[in-house]
Amino acid sequence: GMAFTLEERLQLGIHGLIPPCFLSQDVQVLRVMKSYETRTNPLDKYILLMTLQDRNEKLFYRVLTSDTEQFMPIVYTPTVGLACQQYGLAFRRPSGDRWRAYPWAGRPGQLWDGNSCWEVGPLHGVRWCTSSAVSPRAAGRWHRQPDDPLYIGLKHKRIRGKEYDELIDEFMQAVTDKYGMSCLIQFEDFANSNAFRILNKYRNRYCTFNDDIQGTASVAVAGIFAAQKITKDKLLNHTFVFQGAGEGRGIFASGSPFDKVTLADGRTFFPGQGNNAYVFPGVALGVIACGVRHISEDIFLTTAEVVNYAYQHNMASVYPEPKDKEAFVLSQVYSPDYDSFTLDTYSWPQEAMNVQDV
Repeated sequence: GMAFTLEERLQLGIHGLIPPCFLSQDVQVLRVMKSYETRTNPLDKYILLMTLQDRNEKLFYRVLTSDTEQFMPIVYTPTVGLACQQYGLAFRRPSGDRWRAYPWAGRPGQLWDGNSCWEVGPLHGVRWCTSSAVSPRAAGRWHRQPDDPLYIGLKHKRIRGKEYDELIDEFMQAVTDKYGMSCLIQFEDFANSNAFRILNKYRNRYCTFNDDIQGTASVAVAGIFAAQKITKDKLLNHTFVFQGAGEGRGIFASGSPFDKVTLADGRTFFPGQGNNAYVFPGVALGVIACGVRHISEDIFLTTAEVVNYAYQHNMASVYPEPKDKEAFVLSQVYSPDYDSFTLDTYSWPQEAMNVQDV
């Protein structure tokens, strides 16, 4: 965008194709926010952010990380559910077909089934794949959308059995052929009938995990630990409410964010958000950073110290072992800062630059 320097614009052949002004990334963020704040409809905000991601990924992540709490409900749950239903209407550009690996945090791929999603039909899950690293999904009710002229999914029922398994095999082989066996592959939204058997099939052959099985369990444990810190009480003394009221005594976190709740006695509570999205990116970064080949359940019990655990149990493949592991991991975190596109130049000593003549 307009952050390109004059030298970059000349070298890239784009001088004159964009306005002559030079903007820092901070100013670009401000421009995006001004435009974002004019939208009142969550779906309009979603489309604005996804369009930004398509044309300037660095700026998109810079905006996203500037206020994660504000943007997560837009690019992830709950707005993502609306994006599912309106995918055919909101579609902007293609980003995948039969399978696709998404370059996120270094070397990952993600396979999305969507069979366990709310209101999800056989529409390809391209948007949901990008969104687990950022977070929207694309799908719709099978029983009505194929008859809708705006439905853009494949108009036949889901494949099952041998053909389904062959597709998974094709993906696993293709993504590791492309990115290597150290590529981290995440399974997303697979129904119970497939989730556990597929995880067990591949977990010791590839670097892979299932977010809905292991990520959900991990964030639930994290929630319990957080509740213990708040109550300053032993786990044994806690009561876990899966359904029903706690008349204001319950410590509550949900997958989607909710507005504050004011009780009849005047007390106001602010529901917390406990979602896999707050767990698996950190797990993925730790796994990728130290080159873990296979992901055990124990890693999800020690998500805050994945790298330490990997080296202590001889699971890491990056050597020598970093002395400062925190700095080592932080050095591999994705940076939204712009890269320089200026070509490297150099000169010789002046006497060597003289033009020889007869």
